Amino acid sequence: MKPSFSPRRATVSAIVFSLMLTSACECDDYCTDFVAIDFRKASPWPLGDYTITVILDGQTRECVATKPYQPTDACDPNDVVASLAGVSHEGTPARVEVTISRDGNVLASEEFEPEYEATHGWDRSCGPPCEDAALHLDIP
Repeated sequence: MKPSFSPRRATVSAIVFSLMLTSACECDDYCTDFVAIDFRKASPWPLGDYTITVILDGQTRECVATKPYQPTDACDPNDVVASLAGVSHEGTPARVEVTISRDGNVLASEEFEPEYEATHGWDRSCGPPCEDAALHLDIP
């Protein structure tokens, strides 16, 4: 038996197809270029005031972190997020230097030349890939 033409089925198919095309063009999915540096510490952080200095392509940012945590902990300027867990920055600097000190004594310092990887959000068809790098800083 030969299938018969159904205007209703053709209309529904056309609507579904146009919705698929429209949703592919109107992406809510996006990603952000970033570099992140995890702090790896084998023992617990002692109580005290910590200064996290981040130098991104020659531009210095100073961040303050306190154990126990204080709501006033912050970075200047605010394009860097830093805590005793690590540092992150939106962007793709070629050189990153991180120094963490406690009460004026340097605990760890390292320079990085991040190797960025192209990543996508949930939908690979939504825009260009982002460049991300994940690094680690061991702290004694």
